[in-house]
Amino acid sequence: MLAAPPPEGPPLPGLFIAGTILGLLLGYGLGLTHAIWRRARSDYIKTKALVPVMRSAKWAAWRSMVKRGAVVGAVVVAIVWVAISSDPPSGRS
Repeated sequence: MLAAPPPEGPPLPGLFIAGTILGLLLGYGLGLTHAIWRRARSDYIKTKALVPVMRSAKWAAWRSMVKRGAVVGAVVVAIVWVAISSDPPSGRS
């Protein structure tokens, strides 16, 4: 008589390998995402703490620019005023 073939169960080794690979990929992706989030959060906190310092530096640069512009403007006005108010040179020698 012919013997009956052994019963086939679910493909456990294949499911185990597929589950392991899926779990490793999922863990890697979540770990990478978490690392990126932590770095972004750290950068945000540092930048937020530096905002008052950056504001004061911006206003200091603005005041310096206005002062220099005022000095240059005064020099230009003085040169133009002297050029306009002076007598033109005569051509006689």
